[in-house]
Amino acid sequence: MYAANEGNLDGIQELLDSGVDVNFRDIDDRTALHIASCQGLTDVASLLLDKGAAVDPKDRWGSTVIKMGLRF
Repeated sequence: MYAANEGNLDGIQELLDSGVDVNFRDIDDRTALHIASCQGLTDVASLLLDKGAAVDPKDRWGSTVIKMGLRF
């Protein structure tokens, strides 16, 4: 989540290569893709999507990545 928020592509890739679940959820049910979408980090979002990130999970407020305005 931190790496996604910071736009750290190398860090994200390293974490995913080590086996971290691309769809991990935090206490608010947000995924790294939710974070990337909120920050407008399309390069991070692209990497996460390429690695199998789900687009439709809802966070605790019912927001999905699409509702948050992810655009490519």
